[in-house]
Amino acid sequence: MDLKSSEVFEILKNENIHRLYHADSVITSCSFLKKGCLLSRGELESQGLPMTDQISDDKDKKFGLWRDIFVDGIDIHDRINKRNLYGPVLLCIDTSVLTEGGISSIRVTKSNPQNWSSNSQEEERYFQTIDEFKYGYNYGDFQKMFVIPNGNGSIKFKEYLRKIVVDYIIPNGNQLWERAIEALKAAGKESKIDHIPIEKRNCTCECNCVQKYRMMQPKTLHKFFGLSNN
Repeated sequence: MDLKSSEVFEILKNENIHRLYHADSVITSCSFLKKGCLLSRGELESQGLPMTDQISDDKDKKFGLWRDIFVDGIDIHDRINKRNLYGPVLLCIDTSVLTEGGISSIRVTKSNPQNWSSNSQEEERYFQTIDEFKYGYNYGDFQKMFVIPNGNGSIKFKEYLRKIVVDYIIPNGNQLWERAIEALKAAGKESKIDHIPIEKRNCTCECNCVQKYRMMQPKTLHKFFGLSNN
């Protein structure tokens, strides 16, 4: 189930895929930026770093994924015109990390681990060979996720983070949004990566997120955009 990351990179390049993505809350993203790299949920916990609870936490622990790093092959928000359930901050990472970043192998899921059952077999969960991945992975299928196993490397932002895109909340959360942007900038400055651009995601009324953010309860809005878990 472990695939050579360099071979995965070549397949993605041939499909004109040059970015990997990780979506999260402002709190968790600030923890990543302060450390200068993408960390697993388990590593955040071990280091006592602030992070937001996720709906996937229980299953990640159940299936031994708590210390693995997850990235997507597509901007899910843009793809389906809905907010990403994991958070409004999108970290856009260059796929060259797979060949230059010290990551020797990677796993690719066949479906979102949230849909796995206790009885599902390894071959049902992950692509087993590079050829199976080549012919079974389709750009735009956000159920398939890229997994960097525990201890098999990390994603350093200074070299590979290309930009940060943040959902824009209007009109009820404008001040909250501005504070979130300032917090992200300050976090990047701590690890000397404040040169990485932070962009506002401008969605049209066709995107589900516009209505969802307007109707969102203040407590939920604070969970994703706030600067503390209180």
